[in-house]
Amino acid sequence: MSIDLRTDTGELYDMQEDPGEMHNLFDDQGRAAVKSELRDMIRQRPDDIIPTAPRVGWH
Repeated sequence: MSIDLRTDTGELYDMQEDPGEMHNLFDDQGRAAVKSELRDMIRQRPDDIIPTAPRVGWH
């Protein structure tokens, strides 16, 4: 999962079902518990947060 903690936007993929990362599940209500757990894990490790990650993709 990648997340912007300021805007609560991000990406979440099921790597077993979607290894090509084509279907972003970040806003899928069925994944809310997983997203919350991962968000909490990220917040507990502030030294691992990348302040400004470079934009990657087809933009």
